[in-house]
Amino acid sequence: PQSWADTQHNLAAAYSERINGSRAENLEWAIEYYQAALTVYTREDFPEKWAMTQNNLAVAYRNRINGSRAENLERAIEYYQAALTVRTFEALPIDNVETLSNLGFAYLAKLDHLKQAQPPDHQQTATLQSAYDTFLAALRGATVLRQLESGNEAKEKHDLQWDRLYEGMVQVCLERGSDQEALEYAEANKARNLGELIAQRRPEAQPPAPITFAQITQLLTTPTTALIEWYITNQEIVTFIVTRDELTVHRCPKQEELENLVIEYKKDYQNKDLWLEKLPTYLQRLGEILAIPAILPPGCDKLILIPHWYLHLFPLHALPLDDEQHLLDRFPQGIQYAPSCQLLYQIQPQSHFTQLIALQNPTEDLLYTDLEVASIASNFSLSHVLPGKQATKTNLLENYLTQLQNAHCAHFSCHGFFDSESPLRSALVLSGGIILDTPSTPETGETPSTPPQKEGTGEEEPNRYVQWRTGKTADTAQCLTLAEILELQFQNCRLAVLSACETGLIDTTNRSDYIGLPTGFLHAGAMGVLASLWQVNDISTALLMVKFYELLTPNTSISLALHQAQLWFKSATTKTLQTWVKDSPSFSAKQKEDIETQLDGYGSEEKPYNKIHHWAAFCAIGL
Repeated sequence: PQSWADTQHNLAAAYSERINGSRAENLEWAIEYYQAALTVYTREDFPEKWAMTQNNLAVAYRNRINGSRAENLERAIEYYQAALTVRTFEALPIDNVETLSNLGFAYLAKLDHLKQAQPPDHQQTATLQSAYDTFLAALRGATVLRQLESGNEAKEKHDLQWDRLYEGMVQVCLERGSDQEALEYAEANKARNLGELIAQRRPEAQPPAPITFAQITQLLTTPTTALIEWYITNQEIVTFIVTRDELTVHRCPKQEELENLVIEYKKDYQNKDLWLEKLPTYLQRLGEILAIPAILPPGCDKLILIPHWYLHLFPLHALPLDDEQHLLDRFPQGIQYAPSCQLLYQIQPQSHFTQLIALQNPTEDLLYTDLEVASIASNFSLSHVLPGKQATKTNLLENYLTQLQNAHCAHFSCHGFFDSESPLRSALVLSGGIILDTPSTPETGETPSTPPQKEGTGEEEPNRYVQWRTGKTADTAQCLTLAEILELQFQNCRLAVLSACETGLIDTTNRSDYIGLPTGFLHAGAMGVLASLWQVNDISTALLMVKFYELLTPNTSISLALHQAQLWFKSATTKTLQTWVKDSPSFSAKQKEDIETQLDGYGSEEKPYNKIHHWAAFCAIGL
């Protein structure tokens, strides 16, 4: 009988997922087989299987097409509640949180049905309260589970499910009109995975308490500063706009449109010429999806942006406005980014800016990196520059570790990459960090060489090599990885500049992760980070960086200096650039001659770096 019931249950599961036939009929068969299984799976004899089947019956009724929608949802709620009599947190904690999550979304489905069927009444209010209480209990359980689970695999298994819990709670709070609470839960979701990552790398670090709305408003350091935070659910894009005076919420049901845009954007990025041509169009479409002109608060001159999920891929400061301006034109005091308000709140301000450590062209294949670093170093009274082959990982972390961790500015002018499969392997490429792939032999097509092995073992080191670009592999043992950056302890770092390609990219597989190179430096103690969103041009990056450092005075914020540099750079004519280079003390005579040669091909009133990909790649993340 038990095997018979197992098979009934499995048949029900198969019909629940069946593709052929009528969806309505398949669900009816699923319900029938689940109920058959319950003739053996009694609560007395098989309590856990009974509860599992109650949960699955609830799912089937929630999805059921035949019959009354209202009655189906009521049956679903009853079955979930029955399952919870066995699936208690004390006895079955994971099952308890899963079923509570399902029950919470069943209440939300019931609420949607009630709103469509009739005007607001007491039943809607009670249903909304039930949804709130259920998600609250589930989130409390999930928080405890997160602390108890051992191993990354178990945590990753539940990440997406726990994200759904926060998504449900944010939706419930918005429906209740509790906008501040909705923002707090959106923040908690964003900070959760990153806090766990930090705890893994630095066991002594205690996860910070969730940020409150009062603390979020403290980030608005002037009356004319505004904060815009996005939260993307499966149904909509939620925008929180915070000023000193109010919190407003904009809800837009264009999540699917955004996802399609991202798919196209990523696909075109593989063909750089096509991507360069279409970048302005993509940003125009993104601005329309986000309703940028409509959400901008009036009377503000500084903006803090807290993106979410896919939005981390885009230069939001370069979004076009209706008046042929870009977003950064509207905010003269600058635009700064942060992964979350909580991380921004934790950053400790640093004012000293006289000591530099810089890594210069470790792979010796970047033409203008030497110009960039030499020009920047002249702005500091004490500088340590590791050029070319001196910029090795061993040299940096053993011979120059003290200088690195005590520097006011850490400047990396090199290559970089983000590894979406293993974010902790994302890295800045140092000397010896790139291996040229051995060509395959014509006879067999096989590669004759083998990867390096651990000394004395004869075994290949796992997870050491990352495919970087065509014909090239990154050896993470010779690169500065995110895992190693998280171990650093910056004492007085005001700024870390990642003047390399794609240093601001993150993985978008998990909607609430912001795990990338910038967060490594921020959590290591840096006050702010400059990072790029795509493969940047060598000379335009060098010139932009020189201008940025000229504008970065002790009383000028990082975001404002970058903002002013980008505004100037995108509108500078050839004549303006030539005059600047000629008069600037940042360049040597030889460097001025080299730049003049590069600018000779442009007309005097032409704007050589006006296109978005030249000036908009870098974001100021942090303070």
